[in-house]
Amino acid sequence: VLSVAHQLPWTPEFSALIDCVRSGTPGRIQSIHAACFGKVFDQGSHLIDLIARLLPDDEPIWIEACGSDALRDLAPLCNLPAGFKADTSHPGLLWTAAHIRMRSGVDVRLDCGLLDACPLPDLGPWLQKRINVIGESGVAEAHCASHCKYAGKKEATFERKSDLAAYEGALVGFYHALAQQLDGQPQTQTADAVREINTVTMMCAINKAAQVGVPINWALERDSSPDCGEATKAVQAIKPGISVIIPMEDHRGMGIDAIRSWTSGQRC
Repeated sequence: VLSVAHQLPWTPEFSALIDCVRSGTPGRIQSIHAACFGKVFDQGSHLIDLIARLLPDDEPIWIEACGSDALRDLAPLCNLPAGFKADTSHPGLLWTAAHIRMRSGVDVRLDCGLLDACPLPDLGPWLQKRINVIGESGVAEAHCASHCKYAGKKEATFERKSDLAAYEGALVGFYHALAQQLDGQPQTQTADAVREINTVTMMCAINKAAQVGVPINWALERDSSPDCGEATKAVQAIKPGISVIIPMEDHRGMGIDAIRSWTSGQRC
């Protein structure tokens, strides 16, 4: 089972947001805005994964983006955290703003990087991951380690509080859910190889769009990514099957080498 440790769906705030949207409470979704302090290839992947879970039956048509990697130009526009150093372990620009048009007509905006608004400064810059969902009937909002709330029809309005401990415990929830899924137990948030690969493809498409300055055709980008079908069949043919979980909260530039070692270098 291919599953990247996108643990945010196991936090109270983002699980409540997913439940709210899937229940149809906000009505037909019109737009989604997601933002974070980290790069697209750092924290942005978690937000892209969440957007895919919020719109499981939808897909992009095109992606456009702009961005900058010039710290000298960006610094006057933001309050850099004390001791800030440019992230060299993750690819991508220091600031990226992307616009994604979904086939359903939903407009998705994704802002990642130094120019983040930091709406809850007491949490610090790295806990500013958040999503706003605007529907015909109301607005739902979830903010990492803080809250999820919905404003709309009075009888459906709610607010659910969260905190740092719940955020830190989400990774354990992710592992428990993965183990249960492997054991055949039904899960609401399941591992999905297609979603994981599409997340990486989306990150690459956003980065490409920001560099070339023209919209990117999603279908062409998706179809040019590696097909996991044959690889999945090859893995399933091996008996017994062994699942290897490699948690990489920070791969320190060795992520590809580590994966290659586990998938092709082991001879036990």
